[in-house]
Amino acid sequence: MFVLRAEFLKFIYDVKKYRFNYAMGLISTLIFLIGLYWGAGEINKGSGGATLFVGLILWIFASDAISDASDHLFEERYYGTIEQLSITKYSLLSIFMARFLAVFVFSLLEIVFLGLPLYFIFSPDLGVFFSNFRFTFISIIVTISLIITLYGFGLFLAAIGLKFKKVGALSGIIRYLILFFSGIIIPYDSMPYFLKIISSILPMGIGIRALSGLEKGVVYTHLVLFCALYSLLILFAGIVLFRMGIRHVKKTGEYSAY
Repeated sequence: MFVLRAEFLKFIYDVKKYRFNYAMGLISTLIFLIGLYWGAGEINKGSGGATLFVGLILWIFASDAISDASDHLFEERYYGTIEQLSITKYSLLSIFMARFLAVFVFSLLEIVFLGLPLYFIFSPDLGVFFSNFRFTFISIIVTISLIITLYGFGLFLAAIGLKFKKVGALSGIIRYLILFFSGIIIPYDSMPYFLKIISSILPMGIGIRALSGLEKGVVYTHLVLFCALYSLLILFAGIVLFRMGIRHVKKTGEYSAY
């Protein structure tokens, strides 16, 4: 609880200190999302835009979850504080999980400030996901699974970063692979075969296809199950690899950034 409180206080302090930077970042992201929605809407004419809207909103989680863990890890190593954190009574894993929760709360606030204008401008037909109990239940399961997958993948990258120190530089590439090749912007059915394979591997690919099916009135049960299992697998792999990475760092003494 102390770790969680400390991370939230640190987050609040950063927001207060850099509120102008945060505000400008939100405005630039909103402009980016409006342009993407407009352009992708032209590509996907005939759809209600619900999957596109939810996909872009979830991509906000992807941007924060995937990059923040690696960025925080690099920052701690750069300033030489990760060694100090590693000898406290709190484990590095618990500290990073607390940071994930703080980032998650910030992402929710981002969604309020970015999602509402986007919704009022384009009015996507989100009711399709809640047209009956079955669709509502599946939509919730898929959305939660996607969020777990994204944060698990972020922990997975951070774990690799404990051994390969420059892996954080790949986070930007991964974020945009998710954006363009998970079926959010480019429809899965229109992708060539090799991109379909990449889309199925990416953290959001299977879930977006399941949501797209719901928008068309079709329930792809196997995709929903795969999405849930994939999220648990990625989270488990991230936790296991992170623990292994911590043991490696403590054993070798490689606490510095480079």
